[in-house]
Amino acid sequence: MPVFIRDYSDDEATVIMVDTNIQREDILPSEKARAYLMKYEAMKHQGKKGNGSSLDEVGEAAGESGKTVQRYIWLARLSNELLDMVDKKKIGLVQGVDISFLPMQSQAWVQEIIEETNISVSTA
Repeated sequence: MPVFIRDYSDDEATVIMVDTNIQREDILPSEKARAYLMKYEAMKHQGKKGNGSSLDEVGEAAGESGKTVQRYIWLARLSNELLDMVDKKKIGLVQGVDISFLPMQSQAWVQEIIEETNISVSTA
């Protein structure tokens, strides 16, 4: 099997890894959120300034807008437990983004209420 060995910085390798993995059809919202955050941070470390928004550049490989990328990056600010609820569709993406603006203590309260009442928080 042919192998290519390339010398990349950690940031360059992160960008390539995210671009490769984000194309999967079965990617969970949490995976996409963390991947976009990783790529965005790596691009900031590299100091790359393109012709447009860096958020647009982050989503370019996956065919998503900068606005969509920003929403996923906000989603990455959720606690692990709430992000898991987004993956399980117990919390909708839009609602998850809204909750992500709350401090961690408030997120813990939201999680507790959802678990105690066994409700789903999404638009249906």
